[in-house]
Amino acid sequence: MEQEPGHKTLDSLPDLSSPLVRLQYIIGQLSATYGIKKNTIAAAMNREAVFLWRAQKGLSVNPLATDVTNGLHTLGVNMDWYINGGPANLAFIKPPTSVDLSQTALHPSNRQVLGVQTVMLPFVSVGDRMGFAQNYSDQIGKGYQLCPYPNFSGQDLSECYLVEVDADSMEPTFTRGSILVARPMPGDKRFLLPGLYVVTIGAYLVVKRIKENRIGQAGVLELLSDNPLSGPITLQGEMLDNARFFRVLEARVAY
Repeated sequence: MEQEPGHKTLDSLPDLSSPLVRLQYIIGQLSATYGIKKNTIAAAMNREAVFLWRAQKGLSVNPLATDVTNGLHTLGVNMDWYINGGPANLAFIKPPTSVDLSQTALHPSNRQVLGVQTVMLPFVSVGDRMGFAQNYSDQIGKGYQLCPYPNFSGQDLSECYLVEVDADSMEPTFTRGSILVARPMPGDKRFLLPGLYVVTIGAYLVVKRIKENRIGQAGVLELLSDNPLSGPITLQGEMLDNARFFRVLEARVAY
């Protein structure tokens, strides 16, 4: 039977059965249909553009966080539809309009949304951590999706990875969902300086702090947690030899 022009079958309608999928739909409508820049959409939600990228990839984000829902409401999204679901034609209660960034309560790291260079860096998500630890290659970014990252600091980030935090051992410094910018440190481990590091140990990836490097004197290196409920890790011998270190240069802390 021939369908009328513009008629959609049930199979062709978007599946909007979860808040994350509805967020993905809204991002697509705001950016593609209404021409609102993704930096503006992210800023309205007190987030960075990487949040939108992660949402669209189906990675771990909270689509019902208060800042997110408040921002979407500002952009004209129907909150009853967004939270509870319904047909796509109910998604907006008013035509979406661009947000005045100067009037938006921006996340502190979002204060300079305009005019900042965005770099594409390989992203190690929670699901990638074991594979990254076991199969890390010195060929930077090989096999990992590239994610846009606003380079507020102006540092050379060409060899860096973005690493997603998924544990609480470094709280309150880093919380779950934080994104770390980490650079490989392939040289002699005796010269690792105090600071924060992403470390791969066998099949594991951890984020720890080095306070004192005692490899030269004692052949051991202690990795510390900022959370007093998490204990240290002591590396020596073969475990120390096989460990890889990535210096944390900066971070976007999840709120």
